[in-house]
Amino acid sequence: LPISEAEARKRTILLESPERMAPVTQTDLEGLSAGQLRALADLEEDRRQGQITEPEYRRAREQILDQTR
Repeated sequence: LPISEAEARKRTILLESPERMAPVTQTDLEGLSAGQLRALADLEEDRRQGQITEPEYRRAREQILDQTR
């Protein structure tokens, strides 16, 4: 089936969108120490301020969360 130019553009944009991460849940946080919680907060701040890239943020976040899994 032929698609319109607008539909093609919409599909392209969706394909180029960055993958969304699952939000941190209460269950994720339950086993974390005070130091790990602080590290997550610092990581979020660095991300908001543009001091780290999105891939760096994702790797570091997963490392912190994986310590309790």
